[in-house]
Amino acid sequence: MTETVTFDDFLEMLLALKRHPEFDPAFALLLDLRAAHDLDITSDQLDTIIAQTPIAASAPRAIIVGNLVVSAIVRVYQFLRQDMTNTPVTRVCQSLDEAWQWLGIKPYDTSLN
Repeated sequence: MTETVTFDDFLEMLLALKRHPEFDPAFALLLDLRAAHDLDITSDQLDTIIAQTPIAASAPRAIIVGNLVVSAIVRVYQFLRQDMTNTPVTRVCQSLDEAWQWLGIKPYDTSLN
């Protein structure tokens, strides 16, 4: 996600996931916000995202951030989500490698193409 990310952007992403024929709610989520400059979203909207996500409560989530503003808002999401679901499965990461490592996913090697 890039530039200023809104509540509607998040809802659109969740709907696209839910509609995808290969979507599995148990899959780990990796959300890349390194190119986002800001998240235009309220705490009530974060609550809505948490309540409406099609992703299983126990599925791990790694969110990669690129600046302090986005990091602060994502941390609010992390704490709200943990409080609402009692599942500490969200990690705020500073790099793609950190996210892959935390999720236990082997990085895709693009040099093989």
